[in-house]
Amino acid sequence: MGKLLSEVSETRSNIKKKEQSLPTKLVIRRLPSTLTEEELKAKLTFPPHDYFFFTGPNYSFGNDGFTRAYVNFIEYNDVLDFRNKFDGYIFYDNLGNEFSAVIEYAPCQQIPRTKQKIDQKINTFDKDPEYLQFLENLGKQVELLPSAEKYIEELQALTIADKKREKTRTPLTDYLKEKRDSRIAARQLAIAQREKERKQRLEEKEKRREREKERKSKQEKEKLDRKDTH
Repeated sequence: MGKLLSEVSETRSNIKKKEQSLPTKLVIRRLPSTLTEEELKAKLTFPPHDYFFFTGPNYSFGNDGFTRAYVNFIEYNDVLDFRNKFDGYIFYDNLGNEFSAVIEYAPCQQIPRTKQKIDQKINTFDKDPEYLQFLENLGKQVELLPSAEKYIEELQALTIADKKREKTRTPLTDYLKEKRDSRIAARQLAIAQREKERKQRLEEKEKRREREKERKSKQEKEKLDRKDTH
């Protein structure tokens, strides 16, 4: 009795799921420390694969460092054929020493994502409007406020002048005094405003430094994360 179409579809689906669950990523170990990626690819025939990573020797475990390579094959049958064919393959370093390659399943079967979202703001810092405004403000000469000693001297001089004018007070002198007092008040207000603006510029400068520090820290973290995926 033949199988129903639904049964055939279910069987094919199960076979596909089973194939997808099989390990397809291999690691090639114990390669000569002088071996390069190009030399390895020239000596071994690699079936169709979607991931390849070659890393140099790690001398932190001693002077006998080995290179190794990771490869992820598309078809599971290619995994078996490649391992049976090249496991134990003999390599020679520049001094003629013999190395027997060890091919086994990679401990981590996941592969890094090749397509990553690109940050559109990378390398655009010099075009940022806030940064350009900051540079413009930084290049401007800051108007220096009068020193406290100079300000006290001016007040004392005005006080002495007031005392002298009190002896000859007239409507005209009262008008001039009122006008002078108004100018003094306006000047004090301008000084206070400039001081306030100066503090605001310093605060904005500090905030920009913090944002730049956070941005650089974020970029460094992303670089480390990308390296760790290998």
